Amino acid sequence: SDLIIFGFALAALLIWRVLMVFKEKGFGFDGANAHMRWVYRGYKVIYGILAFMALSGIVIYFSKELGISRETVHNIAELHEWMAWLIVAFVPLHIAGVVLADNSDQKGLTSKMISG
Repeated sequence: SDLIIFGFALAALLIWRVLMVFKEKGFGFDGANAHMRWVYRGYKVIYGILAFMALSGIVIYFSKELGISRETVHNIAELHEWMAWLIVAFVPLHIAGVVLADNSDQKGLTSKMISG
């Protein structure tokens, strides 16, 4: 299914991004003020949720091969879906936050995000 392909693509992109974070020794912004420290913590939470999504999706997909019971797979799938809704809620909040920041004290943030 398309969602399974999307999930594997998400897992691959997440691994790539985590490797980039380690290579760059951080997320690429200064956490000198309290607001940016909260932004940094928020990104850690989002990356944790995405990691859970990727791992739980892989476990669900390979559940028969891993010998996981249907009940356990059902419970994992419930958490997986709940986390997906958190990501759905995060996207518009993130976009709004970027637009607000770009139009206030962080001019050029959108360009910096796109071009690196």
